[in-house]
Amino acid sequence: MAEQILRIKPADVVKLIKQGDMAVVDKQPILEPTRAANGQLEKAKALFGENFLGEEAIHAMEAKCQAAGISVSFEIPQIGNFDSTGLSLALSDEALEASKADETKGKARFLALRPSFMIVEGEKKPVTITTLRDLFGDKNPFGNGRIFYNQTWYNNEDFAQEQLKPGIGLPTRNVIRKTLGKTWNDQEQVLEKDEWRREATEAVWDTILYYAVNGKRLLEKTYDWTRRRTSDGYLVCVGVFDSDGLRVGNWYPGYSYSDLGVCPSR
Repeated sequence: MAEQILRIKPADVVKLIKQGDMAVVDKQPILEPTRAANGQLEKAKALFGENFLGEEAIHAMEAKCQAAGISVSFEIPQIGNFDSTGLSLALSDEALEASKADETKGKARFLALRPSFMIVEGEKKPVTITTLRDLFGDKNPFGNGRIFYNQTWYNNEDFAQEQLKPGIGLPTRNVIRKTLGKTWNDQEQVLEKDEWRREATEAVWDTILYYAVNGKRLLEKTYDWTRRRTSDGYLVCVGVFDSDGLRVGNWYPGYSYSDLGVCPSR
């Protein structure tokens, strides 16, 4: 018997749905991590050691928060799957190998897994600069001093409400020395082909996660100049993470300062 193909006119589809004879099913399949993704994670763990901040690191951060009376958990994206925009949440061998080779260039990197959402007191919230700042308040579950510097200037800024994109980042642990004392555009010329600046929210999350797990404050005396702008066109920087807390600032692109550089990511 020849294969038969059932064809339905678009107008008939609408009619059948209205009659209840046809239903639209919108259900995404639950995907498991691929063997390749698992292999990449194991390779990344071996390469980065304590600088691999994956799912276990986020759970360790949660445990410390909960012990300090901060009720929070994070929704962790499934590595090897895809996000809502179709972007693969996976590691490539090329990125891992390039990141390892960067150590010889003075670019020591770390791997940071970024969550989809956070659950605070049972309420699902986006991970943004302001929600993270409000989550910690005056508490520091990871050590002494503050997590965030006491600032309110960015309360109504769009960049501070921007939701963290789930996935993996491979930023350098410190600003690249040759980007210091340069304008934003001059810093762009220093970045390599497959490097880019972080979003402001990414820089904040990555820095806090590293501190939560390893007890070390990155960017203690410098700022990472990100690619996110304020409402008046200035470019946001994140850093000077000392005992007074992580600061969020902004500078005109044409300015240059000795403590203002870039932590390029892959």
